[in-house]
Amino acid sequence: MSTTTSLRSRVELTSLSAWLAVGDAAALTVFFTIGEKSHGYQPFANPSIIAEGVAPFLLAWLLAAAVTGLYSAEAISSPRTALTATLPAWVLGALAGHGLRATELFRGDTAWTFMLVSLAVGGVLLVGWRVLLAAAYSPE
Repeated sequence: MSTTTSLRSRVELTSLSAWLAVGDAAALTVFFTIGEKSHGYQPFANPSIIAEGVAPFLLAWLLAAAVTGLYSAEAISSPRTALTATLPAWVLGALAGHGLRATELFRGDTAWTFMLVSLAVGGVLLVGWRVLLAAAYSPE
């Protein structure tokens, strides 16, 4: 099985999966916007600050979510499923995002305090929105 075939089996190409990706990107962008504001930057005056900050995490998250099958109806079939599937994928994605941020390709560094904040706050936003969607979407 090729990598493309394997990935296609984990990502449903539906409007739901597209909305999941958009919601994920929005949750991470909100996290970085709040963070930049709290550090005294003006993200609305200079949106590139947000784009540069969120890029490594968004890339890592989209890959982690795709590989773990989070772009499917099954991933939000219940709030419990959304929680138990999304949380470990977020930890993987966040750590990979910090790894990318530590390279010369992206602005910033990976202080351990930021790692903890991103795991906690980013996780609340990302996992939280998916759990809420699952509660609204699932028949339970």
